[in-house]
Amino acid sequence: MFKLAKLLCLSGLHVTFLVTDHIHTRLLKYSNIQSCFDAYPGFRLETISDGLLDDHPRSGDRLMEMFDSLKVKTKILFKELLTSGRLNSDSRRPVTCIIADGIMGLFSAKMYLQFYINENGDKVYTTKKESPHGLAIQSAHPARFSPDDKFSRQRVLLKKRFGLLPTQKPPRKY
Repeated sequence: MFKLAKLLCLSGLHVTFLVTDHIHTRLLKYSNIQSCFDAYPGFRLETISDGLLDDHPRSGDRLMEMFDSLKVKTKILFKELLTSGRLNSDSRRPVTCIIADGIMGLFSAKMYLQFYINENGDKVYTTKKESPHGLAIQSAHPARFSPDDKFSRQRVLLKKRFGLLPTQKPPRKY
């Protein structure tokens, strides 16, 4: 995944690589990870707790304890990390994409991107369930589509008949 991070940085993207505190300690101890990415100004390495004590062995026979801890504790910390603004700064663009590798997918897969329209008419993306001012939140994910939809023709005809097609409406102002 570090190779993917390098390629993304070379293409001009800002990349924040998230590892557990335990993995970060091992990377610092056994590699020169920080100097490896000094040539990539868009790269940043962030850590998150795996929810286990520092003296936990994290070995094969205790692997299920680590998975359980990641599912329960780290999921909450990950969501907090995304919504706290810690990943954003004046010099970095906001997070627009998350690539979850390996066991990180255990806790990152169930978070849904939402958006609301702020008072300036701009879309603001968030993972929270409500906006800061109590405004309506909508899913940022498109509706599911099936190529085997047997009733799509009838659905389109009904929408056209009642003027509900997006092409029949005036453009939306944000």
